[in-house]
Amino acid sequence: MNVRKVLEPGPTVWWGWREAMAVVLGAHVVLIFAGGILVGSRGSGGDPVPIAWQFGATVPFWLAAIGGSWWVGHRSDEGVRVSLGLFLRPIDLVIGAVTGVAMQLVVIPVVYRLIVLPLSNSTMDDLERPAKELVNASTGAVATVLFVLMTCVCAPVAEEVLYRAVLQRGAGRESAIVGIATAAVVFGFAHFQPLQLIGLALFGASSGFLVWRTGRLGPGVVAHIAFNTATVVTLLANR
Repeated sequence: MNVRKVLEPGPTVWWGWREAMAVVLGAHVVLIFAGGILVGSRGSGGDPVPIAWQFGATVPFWLAAIGGSWWVGHRSDEGVRVSLGLFLRPIDLVIGAVTGVAMQLVVIPVVYRLIVLPLSNSTMDDLERPAKELVNASTGAVATVLFVLMTCVCAPVAEEVLYRAVLQRGAGRESAIVGIATAAVVFGFAHFQPLQLIGLALFGASSGFLVWRTGRLGPGVVAHIAFNTATVVTLLANR
């Protein structure tokens, strides 16, 4: 890889990091508002939130992410598809799937076992707890379908458009590596899971690299789907 090339400006887009972060923050304000309504409507009970409720609370976030991204792209002279890099080629299915599975099952577990867990005095059970709680909340056929749809389709598409197409391109106008790093770190923090932060940021960087290297969002979306699906299949099989 040519390091000098990575430092070159990213795609020429009209928006910068400020506009991109406004879209990101706006989508998350919608998520927090929808989540607040959900919690308030359920009362103060400590029972796990049913997956259908979680799905419903997250739909506004996905719509806000896609809607805000469309607004940004629509204002470009090149149009939404070109300005956001909304392209997918057959080869993207291969490189995206390999990257996503490798990050989920090989790279991130190695980093955590050798570095993160020893330094944080945590265990793999601590790392996997949020995902397991989500799986345990999806009891029944309908709930399982909603869980898979939410985790393996809706979230990957909306998040890649928001973070890689909008934030990475906006923050990377001066330096592509700054755009990749910014989107990866914000993506990690946005999940509000401190122990998972490093793994999420590492995946975000790998997805961002694919998007930058190809100029297409397709491999990033496929990698995200594969990344999440690898965990979902494992957890459902062991439930």
